[in-house]
Amino acid sequence: MLSYLKRLITGELGLPKTFWLFGIVGNLAITMAFALRDAWLTHLATTTRLTEDQIWLLQALSVTTWGLGVAYQIIVVIAIVTAAVKYKGRSIWPALAVGFVLLSVGWAFLVGPAAA
Repeated sequence: MLSYLKRLITGELGLPKTFWLFGIVGNLAITMAFALRDAWLTHLATTTRLTEDQIWLLQALSVTTWGLGVAYQIIVVIAIVTAAVKYKGRSIWPALAVGFVLLSVGWAFLVGPAAA
């Protein structure tokens, strides 16, 4: 597992696999997981009388999953940029991949944690 993560971060998996598998598919999976988490938390909050301890636990779950999502994003941004630098094909592909990453990071800062 750690060797695969190292290969990802150092760009050894290649730009296409890093961008499409981790940048696109991985982010779609995380977005869907966050949407399910938010729907579940909203359902619990509106249909169940929660104690203070339960509320604290749900808030901790929300913050923890948000933190894991941010950690994933940081790893993927580093991996895509590193893979783009090492890419040996047509120069348009690394430029587009890095441009997409910059737009995504800019959007995340613009929208903030509320989008996650």
